[in-house]
Amino acid sequence: MSNPSVFATVKPKYRPFSHLACELDLHVATLMRWHTKGIHGADGERHRLWAIRLGGRWVSTDEEIQRFLDRLNPGSEAESGSAVRSPATRSKAATAADRELTRLGI
Repeated sequence: MSNPSVFATVKPKYRPFSHLACELDLHVATLMRWHTKGIHGADGERHRLWAIRLGGRWVSTDEEIQRFLDRLNPGSEAESGSAVRSPATRSKAATAADRELTRLGI
């Protein structure tokens, strides 16, 4: 009888930075910089690409690349409801809120 949890486990497919760089049309140094220094996202936070040393080479996974890019992409935040609003949009929302509060007598 086999253990169902063994089949439910998905092993990540580690890929060297050199392969990922070719596929993404980037230089290997770009991926290394994303891993070591990171990039400031639209939320003001510094995001780093997850990677490990495996057999003397830096590797990551397609899922980690996608997760890293999603954190940097403001469009993906809009779907979760935490999008960064422009100053004009914030101003309009504040004006509308003031009108509503005045209407309610607050």
